Amino acid sequence: MSRSTESQIIEGLVVAGAGGDRDAQQELLERYWPLIRQVVRARRQRLGRELREREGTDDLEQEVAIELLESLPKQEWRGQEAFVAWIRRVADCQVIDRQRFHRRAKRDRRAETSDERADQAPRHRRSMESQLDDSRRTHQLLEQIASLKSEYGAALLLHYQGYSHAQIGETLDCSAEAARKLVARARAKLTKA
Repeated sequence: MSRSTESQIIEGLVVAGAGGDRDAQQELLERYWPLIRQVVRARRQRLGRELREREGTDDLEQEVAIELLESLPKQEWRGQEAFVAWIRRVADCQVIDRQRFHRRAKRDRRAETSDERADQAPRHRRSMESQLDDSRRTHQLLEQIASLKSEYGAALLLHYQGYSHAQIGETLDCSAEAARKLVARARAKLTKA
């Protein structure tokens, strides 16, 4: 299937999904669920332990899916690459919004603890430029991972999130050795790119 044909199919699904066609919406979600999962897991991991303790990956993925479907009617088709970038932005923003929700004073777990040492711990803040550089590097890495075959991308993301080869194998329904090879091949492909 040529790239233009694939783009036309996606455009048709976007238009139909924006018009309320449930089958088109379902197919869009199925096609882009691995991307949603990658972005959610990577962003959730970067945002730290507090968010990971309060929000499960599955819940965040579902919130992203709901937000995508609600925003789809406002989405203007500008090509497949722009559509993928929009999905990434929506997923990224949704996870960040959930972190902000939990960080508000009423929900801040640090405020809920009786441990006074948490307030006494020095907080090191990085410069805005460093944070932007990290964000750009992460975005570039996610783009590179998204360009890999889905099993390579999934194995590599799980590896970077600290999963063992056995856990990756269990998640991807393969042996630990196969998972190790997937991670190694994914790294090799990224270094060639």
